[in-house]
Amino acid sequence: MISCFCHEEHPSETVVTCGDAIVKGLQSECFIFDPRPNIPLVTTAKRYWDPSTALKDVDPTALTLVFAHGTGFHKEQWESSIEDLYDIVDSEQQQREQAQSSCNPTYKTTPELRIREVWSSDAPNHGDASVLNERVFTYAVRWDEYGRMIHAFLAGLGTGVNFDFRGHNLVGIGHSMGAISMLFSLNYFPSLTFQSIILIEPMTLSQSYFVGASNFLAEGAAKRRDTWASKEEAYKSFKSRKPWAEWDDRVLRIYVECGLRELPTGDYPDKEQRGVIVCLLVLMPVATKHTTKSSINFPSTLSLPAL
Repeated sequence: MISCFCHEEHPSETVVTCGDAIVKGLQSECFIFDPRPNIPLVTTAKRYWDPSTALKDVDPTALTLVFAHGTGFHKEQWESSIEDLYDIVDSEQQQREQAQSSCNPTYKTTPELRIREVWSSDAPNHGDASVLNERVFTYAVRWDEYGRMIHAFLAGLGTGVNFDFRGHNLVGIGHSMGAISMLFSLNYFPSLTFQSIILIEPMTLSQSYFVGASNFLAEGAAKRRDTWASKEEAYKSFKSRKPWAEWDDRVLRIYVECGLRELPTGDYPDKEQRGVIVCLLVLMPVATKHTTKSSINFPSTLSLPAL
């Protein structure tokens, strides 16, 4: 399993090395991206690369994959998919080399896929980013704001990530909320250029869902259990229930390991309370019969203490 960023041990670091070497030859590095004052919150991002193919970063065909997660998840949620993707690329390369060495006339040549590096970032109210922003959250972080953060990150409109993505062949990959946020990232200046964008289960709803007696999404989130005595108890609880019981076990393990933090927290400040809680801050306004989408106000600026 790819190790996750320990957010509470390094709250003031700009770059954090993420543990030992990753399985299957991948390495990773964690970053805190700070776009203030243009955006009042910070985010956390993780870079993955294969050191054995580091020279491919000068290959003009090599791709930089940029992942965005769905609601309730975090940047590490993609790690099993990233591992599997590298396995597929390696397998195809081996088949190509074997066919070439044996002069196999039946082998159908496919375009070679080269991966320069992979990036995955947290929405400001999810994962490690939610911990760093915890003291200043007073409003709901909308999906377009996750998109704005993705744009600022790739456009270099902030500090903490010293990479110039202008020469990269970007491929955006988003799931659910992340799919919509990836599209929102195209709305800002300077414009981003993606070679392609892959949308997985893009979350789209009629506005009628948010105008009426209640907001079922917010109410469901408010009622959902979010604390357990330990990560192992949380894992067993998820494992016994759908939809988590149907997940790849690697994905569930990452969900628990990198998506839960120790108590106490801002939401549960009792220092005597012990256990773990989901790394997710959901401050979604619940719609009423007097509430419409246009009447929900969000502050444009916040004061975030120095990290």
